[in-house]
Amino acid sequence: MSWTAELLISVTAGVSVAAIVAAARAVWIRRRVPIALSQAVIRRHYVEQILALSTAETVTSLDALSPRFTPRGEDSQISSLQDAWAAINRRGRVRVVIGNADEAITGGAELVSKGIEVRISPSFSSENLSYHVFGGDKIASTVVNQQVHDKVQPALLDGVGPLDVFRHHFVTVWNTSTPLESVIAEQAILRAGTDADASVVCQALRDRSLLYRLDDKVRAAVAQHSAFRHSSSIIFIVGLPGSGKSFTRRRLAERLGALRIRTQELTDYVFAYRDFIHGSIKLAPPRGMGFEPDLAGAFKVSEENHLRPALSSLASRVLSSVGSQEVTLVEFARSDILAALQEFGEETVKRSQVIYVDAHEKLRQERLHRRERPPELAVSGAVTITVTVSDDHRLPSAAQKSIYGLDDITVLRSDLRWRGRVFTIVNDADHSPQFETALDEFIAQVTLPYMTSHR
Repeated sequence: MSWTAELLISVTAGVSVAAIVAAARAVWIRRRVPIALSQAVIRRHYVEQILALSTAETVTSLDALSPRFTPRGEDSQISSLQDAWAAINRRGRVRVVIGNADEAITGGAELVSKGIEVRISPSFSSENLSYHVFGGDKIASTVVNQQVHDKVQPALLDGVGPLDVFRHHFVTVWNTSTPLESVIAEQAILRAGTDADASVVCQALRDRSLLYRLDDKVRAAVAQHSAFRHSSSIIFIVGLPGSGKSFTRRRLAERLGALRIRTQELTDYVFAYRDFIHGSIKLAPPRGMGFEPDLAGAFKVSEENHLRPALSSLASRVLSSVGSQEVTLVEFARSDILAALQEFGEETVKRSQVIYVDAHEKLRQERLHRRERPPELAVSGAVTITVTVSDDHRLPSAAQKSIYGLDDITVLRSDLRWRGRVFTIVNDADHSPQFETALDEFIAQVTLPYMTSHR
Protein backbone atom coordinates (compact mmCIF):
# COMPACT_ATOMS: atom_id res chain seq x y z
CA MET A 1 0.00 0.00 0.00
CA SER A 2 1.30 3.45 -0.93
CA TRP A 3 1.74 6.34 1.55
CA THR A 4 -0.93 8.31 -0.32
CA ALA A 5 -3.49 5.57 0.08
CA GLU A 6 -2.60 5.18 3.78
CA LEU A 7 -3.02 8.92 4.30
CA LEU A 8 -6.44 9.00 2.64
CA ILE A 9 -7.68 6.03 4.63
CA SER A 10 -6.38 7.49 7.89
CA VAL A 11 -7.95 10.90 7.26
CA THR A 12 -11.31 9.47 6.31
CA ALA A 13 -11.18 7.40 9.49
CA GLY A 14 -10.85 10.56 11.51
CA VAL A 15 -7.17 10.14 12.46
CA SER A 16 -5.14 13.34 12.65
CA VAL A 17 -2.00 14.01 10.62
CA ALA A 18 -0.01 14.22 13.88
CA ALA A 19 -0.97 10.65 14.74
CA ILE A 20 0.21 9.45 11.32
CA VAL A 21 3.60 11.12 11.83
CA ALA A 22 3.91 9.55 15.27
CA ALA A 23 3.17 6.12 13.81
CA ALA A 24 5.83 6.59 11.13
CA ARG A 25 8.35 7.58 13.80
CA ALA A 26 7.51 4.46 15.80
CA VAL A 27 8.16 2.29 12.73
CA TRP A 28 11.54 3.99 12.25
CA ILE A 29 12.50 3.52 15.93
CA ARG A 30 11.77 -0.22 15.70
CA ARG A 31 14.31 -0.47 12.87
CA ARG A 32 17.28 0.76 14.88
CA VAL A 33 19.05 -0.37 18.05
CA PRO A 34 18.32 2.14 20.83
CA ILE A 35 20.77 3.35 23.45
CA ALA A 36 18.83 2.00 26.44
CA LEU A 37 17.07 -1.25 27.33
CA SER A 38 13.64 0.31 26.98
CA GLN A 39 12.49 -0.07 23.41
CA ALA A 40 11.48 -3.34 21.75
CA VAL A 41 13.16 -3.96 18.38
CA ILE A 42 12.26 -6.36 15.61
CA ARG A 43 14.62 -9.30 16.01
CA ARG A 44 15.76 -9.18 12.38
CA HIS A 45 17.01 -5.61 12.86
CA TYR A 46 18.75 -6.58 16.09
CA VAL A 47 20.62 -9.36 14.28
CA GLU A 48 21.45 -6.89 11.49
CA GLN A 49 23.24 -4.70 14.06
CA ILE A 50 25.23 -7.68 15.37
CA LEU A 51 26.10 -8.66 11.81
CA ALA A 52 27.20 -5.13 10.92
CA LEU A 53 29.62 -5.07 13.86
CA SER A 54 30.78 -8.62 13.11
CA THR A 55 31.73 -7.79 9.53
CA ALA A 56 33.87 -4.79 10.49
CA GLU A 57 37.44 -5.70 9.50
CA THR A 58 38.87 -3.89 12.53
CA VAL A 59 37.18 -6.35 14.93
CA THR A 60 39.69 -8.91 16.22
CA SER A 61 37.88 -10.27 19.28
CA LEU A 62 34.35 -11.23 20.19
CA ASP A 63 33.02 -12.58 23.48
CA ALA A 64 29.37 -13.59 23.23
CA LEU A 65 27.05 -14.73 26.01
CA SER A 66 24.04 -16.13 24.16
CA PRO A 67 22.05 -18.60 26.30
CA ARG A 68 19.35 -19.04 23.65
CA PHE A 69 21.66 -19.38 20.67
CA THR A 70 19.89 -20.84 17.62
CA PRO A 71 21.11 -22.92 14.65
CA ARG A 72 21.15 -21.38 11.21
CA GLY A 73 18.52 -23.66 9.66
CA GLU A 74 17.15 -21.81 6.61
CA ASP A 75 18.01 -18.41 8.07
CA SER A 76 20.56 -16.78 5.76
CA GLN A 77 21.08 -14.00 8.32
CA ILE A 78 22.32 -16.45 10.98
CA SER A 79 24.45 -18.23 8.37
CA SER A 80 26.10 -14.91 7.45
CA LEU A 81 26.65 -14.19 11.13
CA GLN A 82 28.43 -17.51 11.66
CA ASP A 83 30.67 -16.86 8.65
CA ALA A 84 31.53 -13.40 9.98
CA TRP A 85 32.44 -14.83 13.38
CA ALA A 86 34.63 -17.45 11.72
CA ALA A 87 36.47 -14.63 9.93
CA ILE A 88 37.03 -12.80 13.23
CA ASN A 89 38.31 -16.02 14.77
CA ARG A 90 40.84 -16.48 11.99
CA ARG A 91 42.38 -13.06 12.59
CA GLY A 92 41.87 -13.02 16.36
CA ARG A 93 39.63 -14.87 18.83
CA VAL A 94 35.93 -15.63 19.25
CA ARG A 95 34.50 -17.22 22.40
CA VAL A 96 30.84 -18.08 22.80
CA VAL A 97 28.91 -19.27 25.87
CA ILE A 98 25.50 -20.82 25.27
CA GLY A 99 22.81 -22.59 27.29
CA ASN A 100 22.22 -26.36 27.40
CA ALA A 101 18.95 -26.52 25.46
CA ASP A 102 19.07 -28.87 22.45
CA GLU A 103 18.57 -26.02 19.99
CA ALA A 104 21.41 -24.01 21.53
CA ILE A 105 23.77 -27.00 21.43
CA THR A 106 22.86 -27.62 17.77
CA GLY A 107 23.69 -24.02 16.92
CA GLY A 108 26.84 -24.09 19.03
CA ALA A 109 28.05 -27.22 17.21
CA GLU A 110 27.77 -25.30 13.93
CA LEU A 111 30.17 -22.71 15.36
CA VAL A 112 32.56 -25.42 16.58
CA SER A 113 32.61 -26.81 13.05
CA LYS A 114 33.92 -23.42 11.92
CA GLY A 115 36.77 -23.53 14.46
CA ILE A 116 35.11 -21.35 17.11
CA GLU A 117 35.38 -22.39 20.76
CA VAL A 118 31.99 -22.79 22.41
CA ARG A 119 31.25 -23.54 26.04
CA ILE A 120 28.00 -24.39 27.79
CA SER A 121 26.78 -22.86 31.03
CA PRO A 122 23.67 -24.63 32.35
CA SER A 123 23.20 -21.88 34.96
CA PHE A 124 22.54 -19.36 32.16
CA SER A 125 20.20 -21.49 30.08
CA SER A 126 17.05 -19.70 31.21
CA GLU A 127 18.57 -16.24 31.35
CA ASN A 128 16.96 -13.46 29.34
CA LEU A 129 20.19 -11.47 29.17
CA SER A 130 22.65 -11.84 26.32
CA TYR A 131 25.51 -9.66 25.12
CA HIS A 132 28.21 -9.43 22.47
CA VAL A 133 31.51 -7.70 23.28
CA PHE A 134 33.43 -6.54 20.20
CA GLY A 135 37.06 -5.43 20.48
CA GLY A 136 39.82 -4.45 18.11
CA ASP A 137 41.73 -1.56 16.63
CA LYS A 138 39.68 1.59 17.23
CA ILE A 139 36.56 -0.36 18.15
CA ALA A 140 35.06 -1.12 21.57
CA SER A 141 31.37 -1.89 21.33
CA THR A 142 29.01 -3.96 23.43
CA VAL A 143 25.51 -4.96 22.37
CA VAL A 144 23.35 -5.94 25.34
CA ASN A 145 19.95 -7.55 24.89
CA GLN A 146 17.23 -8.10 27.46
CA GLN A 147 14.63 -10.43 26.02
CA VAL A 148 11.20 -10.30 27.65
CA HIS A 149 8.97 -13.09 26.39
CA ASP A 150 9.35 -12.80 22.60
CA LYS A 151 10.36 -9.14 22.60
CA VAL A 152 13.97 -8.15 21.89
CA GLN A 153 15.16 -5.07 23.80
CA PRO A 154 18.81 -4.41 22.89
CA ALA A 155 21.19 -1.53 23.55
CA LEU A 156 24.40 -0.51 21.83
CA LEU A 157 27.08 0.69 24.27
CA ASP A 158 30.27 2.20 22.87
CA GLY A 159 33.50 2.70 24.79
CA VAL A 160 36.07 0.83 26.83
CA GLY A 161 34.16 1.17 30.11
CA PRO A 162 31.14 -1.00 29.22
CA LEU A 163 33.41 -3.38 27.33
CA ASP A 164 35.61 -3.98 30.39
CA VAL A 165 32.61 -4.57 32.65
CA PHE A 166 30.98 -7.13 30.39
CA ARG A 167 34.28 -8.77 29.46
CA HIS A 168 35.11 -9.25 33.14
CA HIS A 169 31.74 -10.92 33.65
CA PHE A 170 32.26 -13.04 30.55
CA VAL A 171 35.62 -14.34 31.77
CA THR A 172 34.01 -15.46 35.03
CA VAL A 173 31.25 -17.29 33.15
CA TRP A 174 33.73 -18.73 30.62
CA ASN A 175 35.99 -20.19 33.29
CA THR A 176 33.09 -21.97 34.96
CA SER A 177 31.55 -23.30 31.73
CA THR A 178 32.25 -26.59 29.94
CA PRO A 179 33.40 -27.11 26.34
CA LEU A 180 30.51 -28.09 24.08
CA GLU A 181 32.36 -31.22 22.92
CA SER A 182 32.78 -32.33 26.52
CA VAL A 183 29.10 -31.82 27.33
CA ILE A 184 27.97 -33.96 24.41
CA ALA A 185 30.56 -36.61 25.29
CA GLU A 186 29.32 -36.74 28.88
CA GLN A 187 25.73 -37.07 27.70
CA ALA A 188 26.71 -40.07 25.55
CA ILE A 189 28.61 -41.76 28.38
CA LEU A 190 25.71 -41.30 30.80
CA ARG A 191 23.28 -42.76 28.25
CA ALA A 192 25.61 -45.70 27.64
CA GLY A 193 25.94 -46.47 31.36
CA THR A 194 28.93 -46.46 33.69
CA ASP A 195 29.94 -50.07 32.92
CA ALA A 196 29.55 -49.81 29.14
CA ASP A 197 32.42 -50.61 26.82
CA ALA A 198 33.66 -48.40 23.98
CA SER A 199 31.25 -49.87 21.40
CA VAL A 200 28.20 -48.97 23.50
CA VAL A 201 29.54 -45.46 24.02
CA CYS A 202 30.03 -45.19 20.24
CA GLN A 203 26.37 -46.04 19.66
CA ALA A 204 25.33 -43.36 22.17
CA LEU A 205 27.62 -40.93 20.35
CA ARG A 206 25.89 -41.69 17.05
CA ASP A 207 22.54 -40.92 18.67
CA ARG A 208 23.86 -37.59 19.97
CA SER A 209 25.29 -36.80 16.56
CA LEU A 210 21.89 -37.23 14.95
CA LEU A 211 20.16 -35.16 17.61
CA TYR A 212 22.54 -32.21 17.26
CA ARG A 213 23.21 -32.69 13.51
CA LEU A 214 26.97 -32.85 14.05
CA ASP A 215 29.26 -32.85 11.02
CA ASP A 216 32.32 -35.12 10.72
CA LYS A 217 34.68 -32.59 12.27
CA VAL A 218 32.61 -32.07 15.41
CA ARG A 219 31.79 -35.78 15.72
CA ALA A 220 35.50 -36.60 15.71
CA ALA A 221 36.18 -33.96 18.38
CA VAL A 222 33.36 -35.30 20.57
CA ALA A 223 34.74 -38.83 20.14
CA GLN A 224 38.13 -37.67 21.44
CA HIS A 225 36.53 -36.13 24.51
CA SER A 226 34.50 -39.31 25.05
CA ALA A 227 37.62 -41.47 24.86
CA PHE A 228 39.49 -39.59 27.55
CA ARG A 229 36.42 -39.12 29.74
CA HIS A 230 35.44 -42.79 29.53
CA SER A 231 38.71 -44.73 29.57
CA SER A 232 41.51 -42.32 30.44
CA SER A 233 40.23 -39.75 32.92
CA ILE A 234 43.37 -40.44 35.01
CA ILE A 235 46.77 -40.63 33.34
CA PHE A 236 49.71 -41.64 35.51
CA ILE A 237 53.08 -40.38 34.34
CA VAL A 238 55.87 -42.42 35.94
CA GLY A 239 59.55 -43.13 35.41
CA LEU A 240 62.94 -42.67 37.02
CA PRO A 241 64.10 -39.17 38.07
CA GLY A 242 65.52 -37.21 35.17
CA SER A 243 63.61 -39.16 32.54
CA GLY A 244 61.41 -36.13 31.78
CA LYS A 245 58.14 -36.89 33.60
CA SER A 246 57.34 -33.25 34.36
CA PHE A 247 58.11 -32.21 30.79
CA THR A 248 55.88 -35.00 29.50
CA ARG A 249 53.08 -33.98 31.87
CA ARG A 250 53.22 -30.35 30.73
CA ARG A 251 53.41 -31.19 27.03
CA LEU A 252 50.53 -33.66 27.28
CA ALA A 253 48.44 -31.01 29.06
CA GLU A 254 49.18 -28.62 26.19
CA ARG A 255 48.25 -31.22 23.57
CA LEU A 256 44.98 -32.07 25.28
CA GLY A 257 44.27 -28.38 25.78
CA ALA A 258 44.62 -27.86 22.03
CA LEU A 259 41.83 -30.45 21.69
CA ARG A 260 39.82 -28.41 24.24
CA ILE A 261 40.11 -31.26 26.74
CA ARG A 262 40.50 -29.71 30.18
CA THR A 263 43.16 -31.13 32.48
CA GLN A 264 44.51 -30.75 35.98
CA GLU A 265 48.11 -31.62 36.86
CA LEU A 266 49.12 -33.18 40.18
CA THR A 267 52.45 -34.41 41.54
CA ASP A 268 53.39 -36.11 44.81
CA TYR A 269 56.42 -33.86 45.34
CA VAL A 270 54.19 -31.08 46.70
CA PHE A 271 52.83 -33.42 49.37
CA ALA A 272 56.26 -34.85 50.15
CA TYR A 273 57.66 -31.35 50.63
CA ARG A 274 54.75 -30.51 52.92
CA ASP A 275 55.60 -33.57 55.04
CA PHE A 276 59.26 -32.52 55.11
CA ILE A 277 58.36 -29.01 56.37
CA HIS A 278 56.00 -30.40 58.98
CA GLY A 279 58.68 -32.73 60.32
CA SER A 280 61.43 -30.10 60.24
CA ILE A 281 59.62 -27.51 62.36
CA LYS A 282 57.51 -29.96 64.38
CA LEU A 283 54.12 -28.85 63.08
CA ALA A 284 50.94 -30.72 63.88
CA PRO A 285 49.82 -33.18 62.73
CA PRO A 286 53.21 -34.92 62.87
CA ARG A 287 54.50 -35.74 59.41
CA GLY A 288 57.82 -36.18 57.67
CA MET A 289 59.31 -39.10 59.60
CA GLY A 290 62.69 -40.06 58.14
CA PHE A 291 63.22 -36.79 56.22
CA GLU A 292 66.54 -34.93 56.33
CA PRO A 293 67.30 -31.47 54.88
CA ASP A 294 69.71 -31.11 51.96
CA LEU A 295 71.19 -28.32 49.84
CA ALA A 296 69.09 -25.89 47.78
CA GLY A 297 66.00 -26.49 49.89
CA ALA A 298 65.88 -30.18 49.01
CA PHE A 299 65.37 -33.15 51.31
CA LYS A 300 66.38 -36.79 51.40
CA VAL A 301 64.83 -39.88 52.90
CA SER A 302 66.47 -43.15 53.79
CA GLU A 303 63.62 -45.41 52.66
CA GLU A 304 60.92 -45.14 50.04
CA ASN A 305 58.35 -46.11 52.67
CA HIS A 306 58.76 -42.64 54.25
CA LEU A 307 57.21 -41.21 51.07
CA ARG A 308 54.04 -43.28 51.37
CA PRO A 309 52.04 -40.61 53.27
CA ALA A 310 52.70 -38.19 50.43
CA LEU A 311 51.47 -40.75 47.90
CA SER A 312 48.35 -41.39 50.00
CA SER A 313 47.65 -37.65 50.09
CA LEU A 314 48.09 -37.50 46.32
CA ALA A 315 45.70 -40.44 45.86
CA SER A 316 43.07 -38.76 48.04
CA ARG A 317 43.37 -35.55 46.04
CA VAL A 318 43.06 -37.42 42.74
CA LEU A 319 40.02 -39.44 43.76
CA SER A 320 38.24 -36.44 45.28
CA SER A 321 38.79 -34.28 42.22
CA VAL A 322 37.94 -36.78 39.47
CA GLY A 323 35.14 -35.23 37.43
CA SER A 324 36.13 -31.64 38.10
CA GLN A 325 38.14 -31.79 34.90
CA GLU A 326 38.07 -34.24 32.03
CA VAL A 327 41.58 -35.61 32.60
CA THR A 328 43.81 -35.66 35.67
CA LEU A 329 47.54 -35.98 34.98
CA VAL A 330 49.31 -37.59 37.94
CA GLU A 331 53.09 -37.62 38.20
CA PHE A 332 55.21 -39.54 40.68
CA ALA A 333 58.46 -41.52 40.85
CA ARG A 334 58.68 -44.81 42.77
CA SER A 335 60.84 -47.88 42.42
CA ASP A 336 57.81 -50.11 43.09
CA ILE A 337 55.38 -48.60 40.56
CA LEU A 338 52.78 -51.35 40.82
CA ALA A 339 52.53 -51.01 44.60
CA ALA A 340 52.31 -47.21 44.27
CA LEU A 341 49.42 -47.49 41.81
CA GLN A 342 47.52 -49.66 44.28
CA GLU A 343 47.27 -46.61 46.56
CA PHE A 344 44.76 -45.22 44.08
CA GLY A 345 42.35 -48.16 44.40
CA GLU A 346 41.18 -50.89 42.06
CA GLU A 347 38.36 -48.77 40.62
CA THR A 348 40.83 -46.40 38.99
CA VAL A 349 42.32 -49.08 36.74
CA LYS A 350 39.46 -49.20 34.22
CA ARG A 351 39.57 -45.44 33.67
CA SER A 352 43.36 -44.97 33.76
CA GLN A 353 46.38 -45.10 31.52
CA VAL A 354 50.06 -45.17 32.46
CA ILE A 355 52.76 -43.36 30.53
CA TYR A 356 56.21 -44.64 31.41
CA VAL A 357 58.87 -42.10 30.47
CA ASP A 358 62.26 -43.64 29.71
CA ALA A 359 65.70 -42.15 29.09
CA HIS A 360 69.24 -43.55 29.26
CA GLU A 361 71.09 -43.16 32.54
CA LYS A 362 73.74 -40.66 31.40
CA LEU A 363 71.13 -38.21 30.12
CA ARG A 364 69.03 -38.62 33.27
CA GLN A 365 72.05 -37.75 35.41
CA GLU A 366 72.83 -34.69 33.28
CA ARG A 367 69.28 -33.46 33.64
CA LEU A 368 69.31 -33.96 37.40
CA HIS A 369 72.55 -32.00 37.71
CA ARG A 370 70.86 -29.06 35.98
CA ARG A 371 68.03 -29.07 38.49
CA GLU A 372 68.89 -26.68 41.28
CA ARG A 373 65.87 -24.42 41.59
CA PRO A 374 65.02 -23.88 45.28
CA PRO A 375 61.50 -23.45 46.66
CA GLU A 376 60.09 -19.91 46.65
CA LEU A 377 58.70 -18.42 49.87
CA ALA A 378 56.00 -15.75 50.04
CA VAL A 379 54.79 -14.17 53.30
CA SER A 380 51.19 -12.97 53.38
CA GLY A 381 50.05 -11.08 56.45
CA ALA A 382 51.35 -12.11 59.85
CA VAL A 383 50.68 -15.85 59.81
CA THR A 384 50.64 -17.17 56.22
CA ILE A 385 53.75 -18.45 54.48
CA THR A 386 53.35 -19.93 51.01
CA VAL A 387 55.97 -22.37 49.75
CA THR A 388 56.05 -22.91 45.97
CA VAL A 389 58.12 -25.82 44.71
CA SER A 390 59.39 -26.24 41.17
CA ASP A 391 59.46 -29.19 38.78
CA ASP A 392 63.20 -28.44 38.56
CA HIS A 393 63.79 -29.04 42.25
CA ARG A 394 67.07 -30.54 43.38
CA LEU A 395 67.21 -34.30 44.04
CA PRO A 396 70.06 -35.41 46.35
CA SER A 397 72.38 -37.98 44.79
CA ALA A 398 71.85 -40.30 47.74
CA ALA A 399 68.16 -40.52 46.91
CA GLN A 400 68.94 -41.14 43.25
CA LYS A 401 71.03 -44.19 44.09
CA SER A 402 69.32 -45.69 47.14
CA ILE A 403 65.66 -45.18 46.25
CA TYR A 404 65.34 -44.46 42.54
CA GLY A 405 68.11 -46.56 41.06
CA LEU A 406 65.72 -49.08 39.46
CA ASP A 407 61.99 -49.59 39.04
CA ASP A 408 59.66 -52.51 38.34
CA ILE A 409 58.20 -51.40 35.03
CA THR A 410 58.48 -54.95 33.63
CA VAL A 411 56.31 -56.20 36.49
CA LEU A 412 53.72 -53.52 35.77
CA ARG A 413 53.59 -54.34 32.06
CA SER A 414 52.96 -58.02 32.79
CA ASP A 415 50.22 -57.38 35.36
CA LEU A 416 46.84 -58.47 33.93
CA ARG A 417 44.99 -55.47 35.36
CA TRP A 418 47.24 -53.02 33.54
CA ARG A 419 47.77 -54.95 30.33
CA GLY A 420 47.21 -52.66 27.37
CA ARG A 421 47.21 -49.59 29.60
CA VAL A 422 50.96 -48.94 29.82
CA PHE A 423 52.49 -46.76 27.10
CA THR A 424 56.23 -46.09 26.92
CA ILE A 425 57.66 -42.80 25.69
CA VAL A 426 61.40 -42.64 25.11
CA ASN A 427 62.72 -39.18 25.96
CA ASP A 428 66.39 -39.52 25.02
CA ALA A 429 66.77 -36.00 23.66
CA ASP A 430 65.44 -32.63 24.77
CA HIS A 431 62.65 -31.35 22.47
CA SER A 432 63.02 -34.19 19.96
CA PRO A 433 60.52 -34.77 17.14
CA GLN A 434 60.37 -38.44 18.16
CA PHE A 435 59.05 -37.41 21.58
CA GLU A 436 56.27 -35.31 20.01
CA THR A 437 55.39 -38.18 17.69
CA ALA A 438 55.14 -40.51 20.67
CA LEU A 439 52.64 -38.15 22.32
CA ASP A 440 50.57 -38.18 19.12
CA GLU A 441 50.65 -41.97 19.11
CA PHE A 442 49.48 -42.11 22.73
CA ILE A 443 46.51 -39.82 22.03
CA ALA A 444 45.65 -41.86 18.92
CA GLN A 445 45.80 -45.11 20.91
CA VAL A 446 43.36 -43.77 23.49
CA THR A 447 40.89 -42.34 20.97
CA LEU A 448 40.92 -45.04 18.26
CA PRO A 449 38.24 -47.33 19.83
CA TYR A 450 35.83 -44.37 19.96
CA MET A 451 36.44 -42.89 16.53
CA THR A 452 34.07 -45.32 14.77
CA SER A 453 31.23 -43.12 16.03
CA HIS A 454 31.89 -40.50 13.37
CA ARG A 455 32.29 -42.78 10.36
